[in-house]
Amino acid sequence: MHAAPGALIAKMGADGVQAIGLPGLGLGLAVKIADGHPRAAVCATVAILRRLGVFAELPAVLEPWAQPQLLNARGLVVGAMHAVTSLSAA
Repeated sequence: MHAAPGALIAKMGADGVQAIGLPGLGLGLAVKIADGHPRAAVCATVAILRRLGVFAELPAVLEPWAQPQLLNARGLVVGAMHAVTSLSAA
């Protein structure tokens, strides 16, 4: 679990679940990835936070998670992951 005072609280769970609390905005969100891969959960979470306007500019520490590179067994880049988001109020 990671916390940035006043900004957000994040917790990665099992099977591709990511939960985020945004105390300053009074919001919370949960992301579940069907195949359970955590890399996809973090990528989707960063995209949702951007779409919500949580970041004026994406922090450098999150850049690798926004569009993670996909590597083959030899460590060569063979692709990248991009999140497509759609938000609705529950």
